[in-house]
Amino acid sequence: MAETKQAIKGVVIGGMIGAAAALLLAPKSGKELRKDIRDRYSSVQDRTKQFVADAGGKTLELAQQVGRKTADIADKTRSILTEVKEEIQEQGAKTVESVRNGSMVQDFKDMQKMGKEMKQMKTESELEEDGLVNDPIQNR
Repeated sequence: MAETKQAIKGVVIGGMIGAAAALLLAPKSGKELRKDIRDRYSSVQDRTKQFVADAGGKTLELAQQVGRKTADIADKTRSILTEVKEEIQEQGAKTVESVRNGSMVQDFKDMQKMGKEMKQMKTESELEEDGLVNDPIQNR
């Protein structure tokens, strides 16, 4: 953007200098020379205004396109995030339910009770001393 402004300034200033030099070096009377300078200045000024208006219109159009694209991307992103959030919540609910259904305990009190029962269970070496065999299904 800064480079474009510099280029515009260069074109305008260069055009004005060139026009002034051409007018000043041409063999004309002072009255004709002043009229030509006014005409050229007016012409350069009109072209500059038209160029700025065109650039402004194109810039506005580009900004609107970027705004629309950004809004579309934001909508798609929101939609995807909503879907992912719902999927996570659904999977979380399924996981919690499966843990509850497959768990040996339902709450902390049950866990304490089971812990006490497990303390009373014999170890593998104690079972062997008594001539018993450990449950093979639990040792898979």
